This record gives sequence, structure tokens and C-alpha cells, in this order.
Amino acid sequence: MSSQHLEHTLRILEESFGPLSRDVESLTDERALMDIAQRLDTTAPGARTRTRMPRRLGGGTDFFTTLRSALQKQAQKEPILPHEAVVLEAVVAKVGRPALLVEQDDFEPAPNTWAILEYKREEIRRVLPSVGRIEFTLDSLRHIGTGFLVGEDIIMTNRHVVQYFAREADGEWSFIPFTAAQIDFDEEYKSEQADEFRILNVLGSHPHYDLALVQIKPVSNQGNALPAPLSLKGAGPDALDGGEAYVVGYPAKDEARNDPEVLQQIFADIYDCKRLQPGRLRGLHRGDFTGASDKDILFHDCSTLGGNSGACLVEVASSRVIGLHFGGLYGQNNYAVPLWQLAEDSFFKGYGLLFA
Repeated sequence: MSSQHLEHTLRILEESFGPLSRDVESLTDERALMDIAQRLDTTAPGARTRTRMPRRLGGGTDFFTTLRSALQKQAQKEPILPHEAVVLEAVVAKVGRPALLVEQDDFEPAPNTWAILEYKREEIRRVLPSVGRIEFTLDSLRHIGTGFLVGEDIIMTNRHVVQYFAREADGEWSFIPFTAAQIDFDEEYKSEQADEFRILNVLGSHPHYDLALVQIKPVSNQGNALPAPLSLKGAGPDALDGGEAYVVGYPAKDEARNDPEVLQQIFADIYDCKRLQPGRLRGLHRGDFTGASDKDILFHDCSTLGGNSGACLVEVASSRVIGLHFGGLYGQNNYAVPLWQLAEDSFFKGYGLLFA
């Protein structure tokens, strides 16, 4: 675990449980350790099941003994060993930045640290059906990203997702020969159903941001109508740095850019299906991001992977979309287009997007 990743992990732990030093001062007292254990084992009020931490690590090492050692070292500013970092990462994966599976347009129980999701469950459930998995075919179906409905028959996603099946020349987009693309609004955990809508054409891509709009058929291959489009927030989030948000998307296995052990802690080897991934906003920043070096980029720390490209970033407080996720690296930073800054952008004129 890099120093930047460790700093990220400790920051999330402090946000979830308060200043670590407050707990570790008396960690020689078993009651203090059990207090942490109880908080880790408690699922949010109203949830259907409990989120529990493992009692043993590989080789029989006690989980909470290792956790106590890691917290003590952090309080004393001592180096943390790799197996202790794994324990801290497990806590973050379970309760700090979980990736909650979606089934039947509902999400699995949130941990106690994300009780706000239980409070907002009905509002979140209205968001989930409007997010789908983008797929294209050469010889077989392939998951290439995420998209979400923003107009009557219009999907927003990333330019780099669209480039898997289409090419741009002189401002016009056309499909790559012998390819077809679709978006499936189902593809949930344990679901064998599909709700596939053919992508008809690429309407355009933003001149600066990694953002594209595509048009889809109004009726799915299965004969279903489209879900309702999502509302985009026309003003900035209530709390730009530290505000609660979540991504809805389809994370894909991505061991080339992420630690396999970390991925196992968070995703349990379940990929390519719809998940709700809560986290916090980390402010606006500028840098060399996909050519938009002079534009604001919204940072967040939701647990995302490659298949999340094109996912919506939703503010918990308002239940409105505030960003379009386009990239990042777990344990460091993730990046999104700040959509409220584009509410009056000429690129969106005529498409009927719902900014409110």
C-alpha cells in the first residue's frame, strides 16, 4: 500500500469513527477494543441484515488484535506493516467505502457508517433503474462502461466509452463497421433478466470534457419502455469538499491498475453487475485530465473501477446527479465532470436535459 493510499484509508477511518487517537489511547483496555468491534459489526437502523467483519485473518491471526496494533502505531506515528494495512483496508471496504450490490432495483443493507443511505433508500431506489451497462458486440457481448438516462431517449456516458464502437470525423460520429452497441438497465446481481436498448447513434461529444450523449431506441429488445430520466442539479453541491455522494455503475475487474487483495476485500470477486458505491466529494481541482487542463474537475473517493466509466455521481442530500464519473485510481482520487457548471453549456441545447 502506497503512502498516498494509506493516507486515504486513514482519512476514511477518521471520517467514519472520529479521530483515531481518541480510540487508541486506551486500546490496552479490551472494552475499548470491543467498542470499535461493535461499531464495525453494526448495520444501519432499518437494514435487513448485519455487516460483520472477519474474526480471523489468514494463518489464524486475530482480526481485532491486528486492528489494535495498526491503530496504536498510527496514533504513535509508527510505520504500519503490510498485514496491518490490509486490516485497515478491510474496515474501509466494509464500512467506509463499500460497494453495495443492487438487486431488483434495491440495494443491500448499508453499514452503520452510511445510515443516511437507509434514510434515503426510497429516493435512491428511484435513481437505480435509470442506470445501465453499455455493451458492444464484435463476436460476443462485452461490457465497456456505464451510462444513465438524461432525456427522453438520451444516455450520457464518457467519450472514451463511445470510442469502443464509434469514431468521430469532422464533428460527425459513425459506428465502426460490423459493430453494434446497446445499454442494459438490468444486469443486477443474481439476475438472469435483461432490459437491452439498442444504441441508435452518437449525438455528439463535449469539446473539452470526457462526455458524450447517445440516442437509444425507446423500446427494449424485451418490449419494455424506458425508465424515467434522471434530474441533474443546476447548482453546485451543498458541501463541495466532504459532502456525501454515491456512484451507481458496473465496476469491472481491473487488477492491472489496482491491488488484487484490495479488490477482493471490496468486491468479493463479483464484477460487471450494478452497484451503489457511496463516498465523499473532495472538491474541485485543475490538472491535465483528458485534455481539459484549464477546466474544473470534481474529485470524489467512491470505490470505483474501470467499468464505472460513464456512471452518474449523485449528491445524497438532493438525490440529483452532480457529476459524470470518468476515471481515477482506487485509494487515491476519482474524477468526475462537474455537470452543474455545464447547465448553460451550448453543447446541451436542444436535448431536453433536466437541470433543476
